[in-house]
Amino acid sequence: MHPCIGPEEDYIIFDTDHDFGGKGKSLLISYRNSDGSWGEIISFREIFDFEKFGIPMLTPDYKFLFFSSQGDIYWVDAKIIEDLRSRELE
Repeated sequence: MHPCIGPEEDYIIFDTDHDFGGKGKSLLISYRNSDGSWGEIISFREIFDFEKFGIPMLTPDYKFLFFSSQGDIYWVDAKIIEDLRSRELE
C-alpha cells in the first residue's frame, strides 16, 4: 500500500496492513539490486518502535521522509534510508 519511490528508482518504501513480524502495520523498504531485482524487505521497526506505521511520503527535494503512526505525523531526515541500506549490506 502507499508506495513511495526514491528519486533514482533505487528503493521503494511502502506500508502494509499485514501483521509484519507480529507487531501490526509496518513501514517497509526494499532496495533495487544491480540486476534490477528487488532486495530483501527491511522493516523500519529496526529503527523506530512504533505500534503502527502508514503512508510514507518524501519531500520534493528528497531530504525528509514523512509517515504516520497511530494518528500522529512524523518526519525524519531521509538519511535514514541510507542508514537502512548500510544495515542491509552488513
